[in-house]
Amino acid sequence: MVKTSLKEASVDGKDLKIVTFALSKELYGINIPQVKEITSCNEYTTIPNTPSYILGLLDLRGEVIVLLDLQKRFNLKPRENEGKKHVIICQFEDHKLGILVDNVEGIISVSEDEIKDPEEIIKKKISPEFLSGVIVYDEKVLIVLNIANLFEKEDISKLESNK
Repeated sequence: MVKTSLKEASVDGKDLKIVTFALSKELYGINIPQVKEITSCNEYTTIPNTPSYILGLLDLRGEVIVLLDLQKRFNLKPRENEGKKHVIICQFEDHKLGILVDNVEGIISVSEDEIKDPEEIIKKKISPEFLSGVIVYDEKVLIVLNIANLFEKEDISKLESNK
């Protein structure tokens, strides 16, 4: 498990930039240095005998990316709208992954002072190792995720070696 706090990720005390997105009507975020791009996805190749949160492989301009579904990872309600799918392409360590989200909301800038430790109620909903912090933004709670801990690295490594 990689422990990365948002405060550690800020540069010289400057504001952090967070990509915000919706999952099951809740607001989540990823620290922008971990985001490589945002794209849409209509097709991917499923892979048998993988954890349910691994949807399959996505062809991104000739590069094969593992595609993950955080709704399944967090045991949230299934998507009601199966229309256009948004994918946030993230990089951590030497892994590049696609994360399927309901909607990309935008990019916000926050100071270190705005970052709070996740409350117990949130930790009961989502495993604490998945969280980097919580931010109250525009009267909404934004759950910021720790990308490095969202997946079993062994599963991702197996898939990447079989590409």
